Amino acid sequence: VRNNVLQAELLLAEMQLEFVSSQTAEGIAVASLNRAMGLHVSSSTKIVDQNQEPTFSFVLAECLQLAVDNREEFRSVLNAIASSQWGLAVSQAKFLPRILSGVTGVLRGGNDLEENSLLVGGVSIELDLFKGTRRFAELRSSRAEVRARIAQAEEVADTIAFEVIAAYLNINDAQQRIVLSRTAVASGEENLKVLLELFGGGDATSTDVVDAELALVRAQQSYYTAL
Repeated sequence: VRNNVLQAELLLAEMQLEFVSSQTAEGIAVASLNRAMGLHVSSSTKIVDQNQEPTFSFVLAECLQLAVDNREEFRSVLNAIASSQWGLAVSQAKFLPRILSGVTGVLRGGNDLEENSLLVGGVSIELDLFKGTRRFAELRSSRAEVRARIAQAEEVADTIAFEVIAAYLNINDAQQRIVLSRTAVASGEENLKVLLELFGGGDATSTDVVDAELALVRAQQSYYTAL
């Protein structure tokens, strides 16, 4: 039937297109890996197959603590908060009087003169009475900077927490998909085995075998994607 032939040709074209896209994606992925490792992007790097499920035993609280301890942007905003707090302390100190003290000593004497010593000391207190407006403005500016730094730190912390939580949930999702896809792979292998036996006995068509192979490949692809 011509319609069946056209459907088969369409399926073949789709598979060829997916094959070309897969080759392109593989080449780009290898080039990106070479670039990340500091190799020439055109190096013929070979990837070792990894089909074992990686272990992951952290709980969410441990993941968040790891992020707090190792994310540089979080440390940067903490240092910025500390710096702005020092600026606030300086602005507050300008409201206090300046106390200056000094001592001068003189020793007079000679061969025929009696030695005399003179000590003079003093303490002075300075208080600027006409800079209050500027000092209040500097104080408000310093407080505003502290609040801005704290708000920035909260934003960075929220961003980090969101990224960690999203990654943690994706890991849990992948772990469940690994189990399910492993079952699908086993089922696909058994189904293909049965169809090959039926095909050998003339009870199945080549199309049935190809469909079973395609289902097995897609199950394997889902498994590797989850890994």
